[in-house]
Amino acid sequence: MIKILLTLFIFFALSANSFAKEIIYLKCPEIVKKNNSVGVFKDFSPAGKEMGRNYVKITVLKSSARIKLHSAFGDYPSKEKLSEGGPSQKSKLEDGKYTWEDLFSNELIGMVNKFYFSKVNGIWKFTGISMIKDKKKENRDTRYTIAANCEELSKKKI
Repeated sequence: MIKILLTLFIFFALSANSFAKEIIYLKCPEIVKKNNSVGVFKDFSPAGKEMGRNYVKITVLKSSARIKLHSAFGDYPSKEKLSEGGPSQKSKLEDGKYTWEDLFSNELIGMVNKFYFSKVNGIWKFTGISMIKDKKKENRDTRYTIAANCEELSKKKI
């Protein structure tokens, strides 16, 4: 009996993607739409500048989705190495958008990254906010509104 349960557990653990309705791979640039940063970062990334790229895997399940995001910083195509990315996050489709968020705070900084992915008229769109508050120094806070169209990729290309 234990062998059967162990076999079933291993099967389900290794085949998590087999329950997916759809797996979507996206390449989304981070284009600054509005820069509300203060101090030294006020003019660092003006509106229209590409701050980086996100490579996204959206696994659409029956009633939710899982989003895995890897970032590359700097102007495209000068990306040298992608970030490791965090764990995939559970997301629900709300108002036609999947949401990915990263919240972090310690004694030095507070950080919020909240990204939305939606498909409008067959085109994947990326919108979001990126904010960092320096708790030790004044005039070093970043606040960006970012958005762009995403390119849908095949699994081989990602």
